[in-house]
Amino acid sequence: MNALGRKLDCIYTFPQRRSSPHQYGENVACIEGMSPFDFATLPVVEGRTHPKDRPGGTTSVAGRLRYEDEPPVGDTDH
Repeated sequence: MNALGRKLDCIYTFPQRRSSPHQYGENVACIEGMSPFDFATLPVVEGRTHPKDRPGGTTSVAGRLRYEDEPPVGDTDH
């Protein structure tokens, strides 16, 4: 763990975005106490064509990923 609370075993912790070079992303899986599963829905970007290679430089959302928590096996409350 580093001073910013980031896990040290993550890759691409702060990637610089090719589509917006003045911006940096943050890998949520590298933030202590957070997980990609903490979000109800996430946009899924069509990853075959980079926005910089597309006319107008737009991002194409292919769909949404939804996480639904499953009750533990044997849980009779649901």
